[in-house]
Amino acid sequence: MAQILRTVGFVILIGLMASVTAGAKAGASKADAWLVFAHDGEDFVPAADHPAGKIAEKAPCSATDLPPSWDIITALEVDLTHDGAAECALLVWRPWEDWPIMRWSDSPSPIAGHRDKHGDSAHIILTDPASHRELWAGSALAVPIVQIAVGDVDGDGGSELIALEGDYETGRSGPARTVAVWRWNGFGFTLAWRSSPDQFSELVLIDMADDGAQEILVR
Repeated sequence: MAQILRTVGFVILIGLMASVTAGAKAGASKADAWLVFAHDGEDFVPAADHPAGKIAEKAPCSATDLPPSWDIITALEVDLTHDGAAECALLVWRPWEDWPIMRWSDSPSPIAGHRDKHGDSAHIILTDPASHRELWAGSALAVPIVQIAVGDVDGDGGSELIALEGDYETGRSGPARTVAVWRWNGFGFTLAWRSSPDQFSELVLIDMADDGAQEILVR
């Protein structure tokens, strides 16, 4: 599995590099153009649309020894918790489960609608890269994530989780509606920024200024 992930990741990386370069050189059409967001010291703002630089590649991690009912969309070996040790960050769609506390409640579950037509919900889960032991898992996301990338996008030296967010109606294969940046807060993730609604299907991080901070490219 790890070798498959590395091979697929390499092929995608080569394809994205060619795509970004071609768009920059040939002047891509509006539909194909990359929208660039960069951190200005306070917030994420649209930047000049001339993507060029080194793609921020993250190593894939093994997603073995996980339940067969889990659909692993992405598995990246990164330090999202800023403790100096890498975790395996998983974007997972898996069968929906209610909060355990709701078994003692007669009220409707607040997360009852957080699932697609197949009964699956989207989650971010962190596991140990070696033992695959679960380190942290979020409950079913209210706004489901369909694609993730990890990198330092605000220049603070720590990694953030960048996500393309969709909806449960279109599911994991549908287009994304927003781009979001999530930061680890010590016990979970806090939303740092979310774009205005649009339609996206691709996400890339590139260090355009070669300063160690990545810009967010979407289209």
